[in-house]
Amino acid sequence: MTVTFQSIGTIHTPYFALNAPQQPIPNAPGDFWITLNPDYTRALETLQTFNYIYVLYHFNEVTPPIEMLTRSPWAPETEIGLFASRSAKRPNPLGLSIVKLKEITRQRVNNFRN
Repeated sequence: MTVTFQSIGTIHTPYFALNAPQQPIPNAPGDFWITLNPDYTRALETLQTFNYIYVLYHFNEVTPPIEMLTRSPWAPETEIGLFASRSAKRPNPLGLSIVKLKEITRQRVNNFRN
């Protein structure tokens, strides 16, 4: 079976590969927004009535190998199963976050926060 996803936009954060936190930081400093592809603009209708939204995303910089056991940054002496971790190195490099919706302007969902 083949599963295909179509990108509908791009997430922008102040993080880069080396400083992205393992856990969400409430009220983290910096700008966070999603730029939506123009074809999906109409899909934003009434979204501003929500306080929180789900954001499903692809970890585009994850590289193999996938390890079935990993170590947590807060307990490096203990091995845990991949699915019990927040590791991005998964068979399908997908992430899901629930974020607070602050504002929607044209094709941009602005200032969302975890």
